[in-house]
Amino acid sequence: MAYIPRTLEGLVNRFKSASDGVSDDRYCFVLGAGASLESGIRTGQQLVDEWDAELVGSLPPGHYEKWRGKLGITRDNRQSFYSEYYYKNFEDNPRAGRKRLEELMKDARPSCGYVILSHILTKTRHNIVITTNFDHLTEDAVSYYELKMPMVLGHEALARHYEDNLTLPVVLKLHRDLLLGPVSAPEDIKVLPAEWGKTLDRVFRAYHPVFIGYAGNDPSLMDFLESRAEMFGNIYRVPYWLLFKESEPKGRVRDFLDKADGVCISHNGFDGTMVQIGAALGYRAPSENEFMAEPLKRHADLLKALHDCAEEQERRDRERIDAQKPAEDSASEALGSIIGDGEPETPVSLLRDIWSQPYKKQVEMLGRAAERFPDDPWLIGTRARVEHLHGDAEKAEEYFKQAIQIDGNNARNLGHYAIFLENTLSDYDDAEAFYIRAVEVDPEHASNLGNYANFLTTKCKDYDSAEEYYERSIEANPNHSTLLSNYAYFLEAIRNNYDPAKEYYERAVGADSGDANVLGKYAIFLDNKLKDYDSAREMYARAIEADPGGMRAPFYARRLEEISGE
Repeated sequence: MAYIPRTLEGLVNRFKSASDGVSDDRYCFVLGAGASLESGIRTGQQLVDEWDAELVGSLPPGHYEKWRGKLGITRDNRQSFYSEYYYKNFEDNPRAGRKRLEELMKDARPSCGYVILSHILTKTRHNIVITTNFDHLTEDAVSYYELKMPMVLGHEALARHYEDNLTLPVVLKLHRDLLLGPVSAPEDIKVLPAEWGKTLDRVFRAYHPVFIGYAGNDPSLMDFLESRAEMFGNIYRVPYWLLFKESEPKGRVRDFLDKADGVCISHNGFDGTMVQIGAALGYRAPSENEFMAEPLKRHADLLKALHDCAEEQERRDRERIDAQKPAEDSASEALGSIIGDGEPETPVSLLRDIWSQPYKKQVEMLGRAAERFPDDPWLIGTRARVEHLHGDAEKAEEYFKQAIQIDGNNARNLGHYAIFLENTLSDYDDAEAFYIRAVEVDPEHASNLGNYANFLTTKCKDYDSAEEYYERSIEANPNHSTLLSNYAYFLEAIRNNYDPAKEYYERAVGADSGDANVLGKYAIFLDNKLKDYDSAREMYARAIEADPGGMRAPFYARRLEEISGE
């Protein structure tokens, strides 16, 4: 048996025949360091030359010659001792060896050969790369140029995840990935791990291996190939070995090809070879517009995601301001800096900390915001609430009416005006009319539903309807502590139904464990209705801690002291 010499054109035609459906052949690529040279990564032979020079200067006199003589290293064959050179240079500092490899590869970029390889892996049935390299050139090219996610099995422990008939690109890294403890020392690459042997057995039964950039200096893979050489062309597919600028194989490569009846082909470089195969398979470089279409789409998607996040943050800020809660560390400003234009000026951004300010300052903030957004109904509605809380009913009603005139379908303003009519003007008929309008405009507005339920309870004594609206409000917002505690109080005070009342109080505390009003209401319920003084003491203490300066804190403290002995 002997190897068969062929031209590169012959292999290219075989790829084309398989692509055209003339044959059912499949090819996989076995890549060595030579395939990465044109991408900016030095070959094993080049590294051996560098390390040889370094050893001459770093070993004591006589040690260098003794080491080479013991291993039988000569100037002509030293390229076959890559792992020995690696180990000798870094035996006292393995971490430095890994760091050196990382430095060698950090600036590497896929050459045109890898670009075309990525096309072949994703667009044809020739979808497997087997490599002794640690670099990420194949997977980088696939993800960057073809926008696909390859399966990378970068450790022998992952080899079992290989499956026959996979259609996605697959990269098998026999010496592990750069980030998964790559192996270079002689004892580590002496024998191919059994997991890889099982996987290669399955691959070579279905794919012709095309060796390119691989010099056969790795004992683990070469031992495996030579031990199975007679299976190629029989159980395994015929191997194709590409030699860089050489017409005849040598050494172990020749022994393997002779036994396997393999095909030997001379080539002038990885990039040029892949260009010829790619042209035969119909690869055409995309135009600038074609290439930029997807990156531009991804950029648009990114900006949309950031703007959506900004809108959601503004919605939360609006809800917080509506609930009269103090300002928090908002993400809006940070999002503005990320997007690049700074935080956009909105009514919300101008009023972010309004509830922490005295009335005079609030009026100043509202005035500046009104100059910028004179007809914003949310802004005008907020001004109405400020005047309402300050006690100026006349101004409050003026602003409420102005906001509703601008937008009669703003559920937030309709609901707040209903509260104003109920609590300040005691105009219950109009209050109910505006509650109903608010609910009709937005049937899922949880606060309006809950406030209408309170109105039906306290003013209308329509408890059945009130319970319906309490339930609707909680369904609209199951984690709203005030709504939950209001319903709990309704169940306690109106229905005298303590078990579900306790359940809703606990849900309210769980929704906001720092709400002093909720904690206090629950404490009073535990104290007065359930006589559970231990739990009541805990809730009174938590209510005081949550708001030690609150109006009801003295009552909580006094009651806590009274029941401490019970």
